[in-house]
This record gives sequence, C-alpha cells and structure tokens, in this order.
Amino acid sequence: QSHSIPPAEEDASNKPSSKETCYQTHVITGQRSEKKINRDAAIHNVLTEFTEEEAIRPDAIKEPLRFSANSQDAIISSEALSEKSLSKQFQNVSMKVPDALASENDISKKFGDQTVLIDIKCHDAIQESIPTVSFEYTNDFIIRSDYFDKHIDSEETEVKVNIEDITKESVDRKQFCLFLRTCRYALDPKRIGLKKSDVLCFVTLLRDLGCYSTSNILNKLYEHLLPLLLSQKYLISSDFADDIGDNAILNFNKLFLPFINTVFDSIDICFDATKEELVFLKVNTPNKSDLLDFSYLKEIKFRIHADVYSVLHHDGSRPKILTIFWLLWLYTIKGIIVSADNTYFTETKDSDNACELLLKKGIHSDIRRQTDGLFNVFATNQIYLDLKSIELDNIVLSEIDVSYLKKFINLESLILVRCVLPLSSTLLGEIPVYFSKCKELRIICFSLSNIFFQSITNSLIEVLDLSCCEYIDYGEDLDLNGSLNNLKSLKLDYSKLNHQIVTFFLKNRCLRSLSIRNVDFEGYINARNFTGFQKSFDFLDISGCQFSKSYLKFFSTNLFVNTFIMQNSKYFDDVKKILSCKSLHMYVETLDLSGNKITSTMLTQIRKFYGMSNLILSDSSIDFFGNPKDVFLFEDSLKKLNISRSRSGNKFLSILSRFNNLEEFIAPECNFDAGFLVYIKSVDVLKKSLRKIDVARSKVEIMDFFVLSEFENLEDLCITLVSNVFVRYFDNNQLPLCENLKSLTFSFTIVDAFILKLIMLHLNLVNLNFYNCEIKTGSFPRDLRRMLIQLHRIGLIDTNISTVDMENLKYFRRNGIAIYFNQ
Repeated sequence: QSHSIPPAEEDASNKPSSKETCYQTHVITGQRSEKKINRDAAIHNVLTEFTEEEAIRPDAIKEPLRFSANSQDAIISSEALSEKSLSKQFQNVSMKVPDALASENDISKKFGDQTVLIDIKCHDAIQESIPTVSFEYTNDFIIRSDYFDKHIDSEETEVKVNIEDITKESVDRKQFCLFLRTCRYALDPKRIGLKKSDVLCFVTLLRDLGCYSTSNILNKLYEHLLPLLLSQKYLISSDFADDIGDNAILNFNKLFLPFINTVFDSIDICFDATKEELVFLKVNTPNKSDLLDFSYLKEIKFRIHADVYSVLHHDGSRPKILTIFWLLWLYTIKGIIVSADNTYFTETKDSDNACELLLKKGIHSDIRRQTDGLFNVFATNQIYLDLKSIELDNIVLSEIDVSYLKKFINLESLILVRCVLPLSSTLLGEIPVYFSKCKELRIICFSLSNIFFQSITNSLIEVLDLSCCEYIDYGEDLDLNGSLNNLKSLKLDYSKLNHQIVTFFLKNRCLRSLSIRNVDFEGYINARNFTGFQKSFDFLDISGCQFSKSYLKFFSTNLFVNTFIMQNSKYFDDVKKILSCKSLHMYVETLDLSGNKITSTMLTQIRKFYGMSNLILSDSSIDFFGNPKDVFLFEDSLKKLNISRSRSGNKFLSILSRFNNLEEFIAPECNFDAGFLVYIKSVDVLKKSLRKIDVARSKVEIMDFFVLSEFENLEDLCITLVSNVFVRYFDNNQLPLCENLKSLTFSFTIVDAFILKLIMLHLNLVNLNFYNCEIKTGSFPRDLRRMLIQLHRIGLIDTNISTVDMENLKYFRRNGIAIYFNQ
C-alpha cells in the first residue's frame, strides 16, 4: 500500500501526460520512493504498485520496534524484510509470515489463502493527499479485525467503504496507514510515528473495527499504548466530563476497558457476566474467561482471589491501582468479594455439603500475611462511600482490616463466612452502629454471644443468615427487648441456638422466608409457648430437622406455605404427621420431598395437595405408585415434575398420564429403558403440553429420536446421545429433533461432526449447553454463527475443548454470543 502525494494541481490543458512523478510512502514499511503513477486513478493499491526492480533497498530500512506475545519473540527477522521478500510480498495476494510469528497466525487456518481488496476513503486532512487507502486484507494480519473478517466470510473480493461507515472519528489517510502497519506486523505504533494527540483516534479504530488476536499480542499493543493514554488522562477526563450522557459513558468504557489487563504483570483481570463482577486473579489461572466487555453496565463488583492480595497491597502498587480506578472512573464499585481459597459459601448449590465442609474446614495459616491492610486500597480512594456490599470467606482479619472495614458506612450487605477477628475486636456487637443502612447480614460459622443478638434488635435488617453459628452464653440471661420489624428472610441452617432466640425471630410479622435445615430442636428446653409465632411463609425449609414434640406440633398445625421443602427426613412419623396438615394441602404450590422414601402412606398424603404446580422427588426411592383408580387432586394444576436420580425406571412413566397440563418433566439418571420417549409421546395430553424434557443419561434408541418431533411445543431438551445409535438415525433422517427447540443440552455425549450437523438443523436455538461432554476438534466452526442466528448462549460445564475450537468460541463471543464455563 502506498501513501501517494501528487504534485500541486495544474490546469488540465498544461498536463503533458496523466503520468506524474510522485513520492510514495509504503503503508507496510514506511519507506519513501520515487515512482511514476497514473494521476487519473482514484485509488492506489500499494501492494501491487512495487515491482521487483523498484523494491526498497534493505540497507535503507530502519526497522521499528516490535513486541512479542507471551515468551515468544515476535520481532520480524531481517530476512523477512529483505529486498527479495519485500518485492515478492507486494506482488503476491497472500504474504508469508516468518516462523517466529506462526503462533500468532493460527487463526489463518480458517481463512486459508482468502483475500479481500478493501478501499477505504479517509478524511482529507491534507489537501495534497489522495484520501483513499487501498489494501489487501489477508490471513497474514497478526492483529485481525472482525469488521474485515466479515467481508472474507462473505467471499467478497473487493469492498469500497467510507471511513464514516466504520468510525465517527476523523481519521485521515496517514493515521489509517499507521494503524494498518501496526496490525499487519504488530509494530509498536509509538516507534512508527503515533502522536500523543492521535492515541484516542488509534484506540477508537481498534474498538470500531473489532480488533483481536489469537494470543496476547493485542494485549501487548494496549500495553504499549497505555503510557500515551495516561499522558492525555486529564484532557480525556475533562472532555468526557462535558458530555456525560449514557452514550458518552458507553463509548468511554468500550475504549478503555482493554487497558485494564495491561496494568499489572502478575494479575489477570477478567469479567464474569453472570455475576457482573470484575475478577482479579493470578496470571495463567486455568479456565478463566478472557472477556472484558461490561461497558453496558453502570455498577460492578470486585472479586479478588486470595493469591493477588499481596500484589495489591505492595508499596509499589498504588500508582497502578490508581490507574485501574481511573480506567473505571465512570463505574460505581458497588461491592467487594474476597475468599481465602476462592470458594464462596453463598454460591454453593448444595447447602448441606457447604455447611458440612465449612464446619470441618480450618483457617489457612498464611492468610494473615496476605490480607493485612486489605481494605486500605479502597478506603484511601474514596470508593468506600459507593460500596454497598462486602463478602469475606475464611479470612483472618487484622486490626487494620477491621478499622478500614468500619469506614464502609453505606454498606447494605455484609457477609462474613468463618472469618477470624482480632481478640480485642467488638465488630460483631457493633454492626448496626457502624453499618446503620445494612439490610442483609450473613454471619456464617461464628460463635455468637448475647452482645450480638442484643445489638441487632431494632435494626433495619431484612435478610439474616446465621447458618452454622453457635450460641455460647448459655449460662447468662439474654434480654432481647425490641424486635426486627423489617426481617423478611431468616436462615438458621445447622445452627445451635436456643428457644428464646428462635422465638425472638419467629415473632416478626414480616418474616416470609425461613430455612432451618438440620437444626436439632430436641435440645431446646422450655419450648412450650409458640404464641405470636409467624405461621404463614412464602418459603419454608425444614429438611433434616429433629423435632421435639412441641416443635413438631407447631410445624404440623395450621401452616400456610407456598414453597415447602422437607428433604432427607430422619423420622418417617414426623414426615407423615407434617404432610397430613390440611392447611398445607390447601396452599402449597411447590413441594420438595427429595431424598425421602416415598411409601404408600406418604403417597396418600401427597395426593391431597390439590393446588400443587411443582413436585420434586429427586434422589427419592419411589416404591409405590398407587392404584390406577386413585385420584391426584393436583392432576390439572401440576406443571413441573422432577424425579432426578430416582432410579425408578420405566414403571414410573405410567403415572404421567394423570397430569393434563404437565410442562416440564425433569428425569436425568432415572434408568429408563430404550423406547421410553415412545411411551411418553403416546400420552396425547403430554404430546401437546410438554415444553421441557430432561432425560440425560437414559438409554435412547432410534425410535425415541423419531418421536421427539411429535412433541408440538417442546422448547427445551436435555439428552445423552450415543454415537453409533445417533448415526444410524441420522443416515435415514436429517431433520431437527424438534422444530421449536430453543434450548438444547448434551450430557455425557461425544460431540463429533454428526452431532454438529444435528445442532445446525435447529435454526431457532437460543441456548446450547454441554455437560460433561467430550468435544472433538472442529466442533465449533464459524459457520455455526451464521446458521444459528438466534443463538445467544453457549455453556460448557465440566467440558474441555481444543485450542482451535476455543478460538472460534472467542469469535462467537465477539459476535454477540455469551460463552460460559462451569456455570
């Protein structure tokens, strides 16, 4: 490519010829040469203008600094810029990349030798210049562009566009040529002429052209640009301060988020879209997301992994932290989440397992060194005034930490999970004093005294979780004057308190959610008076409890509950008595009896829940299905049935015909025999009503595949496919499993070319998930994005993929598909 400067314009009648002598600056090398060109030509493609005789001399080349990716040197060798190679490159459609750069161009495999000639009309900043840039976009560009890739994907051979079609920035020809040379060879733009005043224009082009690379080479480019950007910091801030509308904020954020990962050498920063959190973790952490696109948000949280504490707290880190905060200055940092071992109690799906592990777990001996002064980073940057939530898991807090923690006066949520406080600390007895706005308080696995319970009376707390906590002042009087008038949700799982404390909580009339899993009420003495106790709940979980006679009577008399959970019950007689409560029959919509043995006596009581819409019997032993003439009062109201891992086999299927409006049948690992879907389809009402079927890890035969299409409204399917069975089906029928399918999940499946073809038949697919699957290389081609235009999300849970497919997943992500791992 060339930057041609024609002579001053003359009267056309005085022109001896349309050929004129011009000086050209080559876009790729930056060299100037004298050449006869045709001034009548509107476009100059420098890649084809040089002949071998006119090639630039190697001794005239002053090679600019280039940067490397990872530990591999990406500097172009002198041989690569020799006279012979240059002239050959300028004549050929496809340039050869030196071996040192091979790893940066793995992406070229999916393009082959495809080339598109692109003509871009830039702003005519210099009157004498020809404002059109013509260049060949090939597989050799080290830093690539999604915008240009689309033209290759569409198999166009020549494209003409105006710069206004790409960006709103005023980009002249010289600026664009410098940008192209940077992307082609991964040059340091500062060394080839990028001015400080042009850095915003350059960064905007990177954003608007959707630039990316197959390694961290693009990150290295941003690292080189960061000093230039910071030199313009105050000018940039003042410009954006004048235009602080939503569009300006969005544009600012998109421009500067890629710089975040260039600040620390030993810390990677990524974004978790599902939780809207910015995650700080050690470099080279496996299975991390490389996504940093959260420009659309206004508020974010910080999740800080334990092994980066010492880096953030290092004396030399303060300027870098200030840089991070400046790059994020338009965001509100609303929360901090910290864990000693990067596990989080509040996010564990199995509550029983989380509590049992927590009660056994010890504190890490080296955490004190890592966390001392943890909060001063935030407290000294005025961000503490915006913070609304803090969660600390298994952290040893020093006196300095506690002192800074008390500065977060606007906290609305405080979560402390088995943290160690200084012996002299009175924090637990002063929470409402320091955090008067706190509405959510979770104190997990602590020994609690009278002082704590007395301190929270008359507070604004709406959500209180004291799971795994133990009351320690048994020999003293507990005076609980006042109440918690705003308390709406209470969780006391695995706790060891007393009747007086429970009475204090359960007399709050606003209480709508109560979880008391595995609480031993037999030890509660003098538990006779339940006057004024709340008996109406939206949510009630009494799983695994051991009831005294008085508490059993309370929980089996006149309870009005919407969602009722009684899993893993220890005493059958207690279950029988509670399920016989007539008020439960009237009001329960969701009944969860997972982990229990369903006997004929229990089934008799279950049949009486006439308003139930959701029945969960997962991990249950179902030995009795009743007489076919027995009536289930919820036959018309039941919408969801979950018998996961019940191992009941095909004999359970006969009960399905009773439910006229069943929409979801969740039955993974139920040991169904081949042909079970044929039976389900034979029930006419199910053929129309079912919208979701989960039969993962059940035997599926050809006959089952054929009947799936007959479920008229099926939108969500989770299934395990065996390759040899599916291939036999696919040989005879290349149609989608179901026309209306929007969510498809493969479980314990080998995903190969045949499965890929099946996926691409489902044009309405929105969500695609893989759970514990083996993904063959090449299972995520770029064609998948073009075929499934509705696809919004791909999830990979306990599923590994090849490097090649990972690159294509990144392509999907850049084109609007959310990619999630291990969610």
